[in-house]
Amino acid sequence: MRRKSLILALPLVLLTGFAARRASLQQYDIQDPKGANGFSFSMIDGLEPIHGQGNDVSGSIMLDLEHPEKSKGKVVIGVKALKLTSDVMTNNMMGEWCLDAEKHPTATFEVTSGKVKKAANGEYEGTATGNLTLKGITKVVSVPVTARLVKGGVKERFGDKDGDLLMFSTKFTFNRFDYEIGKAVKQELLSNKVEVRLSCAGMLYR
Repeated sequence: MRRKSLILALPLVLLTGFAARRASLQQYDIQDPKGANGFSFSMIDGLEPIHGQGNDVSGSIMLDLEHPEKSKGKVVIGVKALKLTSDVMTNNMMGEWCLDAEKHPTATFEVTSGKVKKAANGEYEGTATGNLTLKGITKVVSVPVTARLVKGGVKERFGDKDGDLLMFSTKFTFNRFDYEIGKAVKQELLSNKVEVRLSCAGMLYR
């Protein structure tokens, strides 16, 4: 009888554990209705300085409240929305020699693992490791990340909606030659180091 009771209780235990696991997971949508999410990039070590920005940012973050280091996510950048300080340079950048925007309209960073610590004020700091894909080329990179969970933040921003905000940002550098970006252009003219800054608000509606 005891054995039968244990067998009957096992599914309940598993379901309870699964429910608790799901309760600790929260998905935050990066698609901002206001279009405020954005990033900037620069290449300043060459003879031709490059400064640009964009706000076509989408994707989602799956935050694990109990184990933030297990959080996952994917950030998608719309390449065609990138703008440089010069319209001529912007158009040139979209060409096959550089970003090849027609063939590769998006760039992505997909988080696969991380090292994160949570501070007493609700902020998170750590490193996110994942796959950075540009021009169809994928490399594993690690980037520093800071994040802040704001309960009721959606109400503060929109007024007519309820939910929480996950504010996160990063700053990192990659080598353009790793992704065959302007590979025929010498780094003396166009820096090989691309510095990226990203700042976003992820939303969990209730």
